[in-house]
Amino acid sequence: MSKVKHYVIYVPGLGDNKWLIQGILVYAWRLYGVKSVTRTMNWLDPESFEEKLTRLLVEIDEKLARGYAVSLVGASAGAGAVVNAYEARKDQISGVVNICGKIQNAQSISEATYTRNPAFKESMVMLPSSLKKLSANECKQILNLHPKVDPTVPVRDTFIEGSIEKTMPVVGHSFGIITALSIYGRFICRFLKQQAEAL
Repeated sequence: MSKVKHYVIYVPGLGDNKWLIQGILVYAWRLYGVKSVTRTMNWLDPESFEEKLTRLLVEIDEKLARGYAVSLVGASAGAGAVVNAYEARKDQISGVVNICGKIQNAQSISEATYTRNPAFKESMVMLPSSLKKLSANECKQILNLHPKVDPTVPVRDTFIEGSIEKTMPVVGHSFGIITALSIYGRFICRFLKQQAEAL
C-alpha cells in the first residue's frame, strides 16, 4: 500500500463564483486516498493573472514543505492556469489533469469574454511559452480528459503534444466537466497517484 501523502488542488474555469457542486465532487476524492481541495482563480475580478498564479504557487510550496506529493487538476480556463503553474514547479508537481481544458487557439475566444475575465487572457497569452518549456517526459505527466463533442471548447483546443489523451463518451462542456469529476474521479486519482509514486 502506498505511503505517499497526496494533495490534489483543483482549479475551476470561468464562472468559478459558482463552484459549489464541483467543490463537493472534488472533496469526495478523499475516498480515493488523496486530500483534495478547490481553489478558484476568481476570474471575474481585476486582479492580474500573475498575482493569482503567485497565490497558487504559494499554496503548492506550502503543501510540498509539509511533505505532500502535489498534483493539479484544472477544468476549462482553469486548465491553462494549471499548466502555467506546472511549468513553474515542474520538478515538484507529481501530475496534471486537464478537463475540457482550453489550451490552444487563444484567438478564438471573444474579446467580450476576455474583457469580463482579464486574467484569463493573461493566462492564455502565457500558455505557449509554458508549453514550450515542458519536456517530452513532463508532458507525459499530463492527462487530458475531454468529451466526444464540446461546443464550448473544441476537442482540438484541449490538445497538448506528448500528453495522455482520453475521450469520455459524453457530449457537452459542463456535462463533460461534471462527468469527469464524478464518474471519472477514481480514474483521475489513480492516474495522479501513479505519477506521484513514480517520482
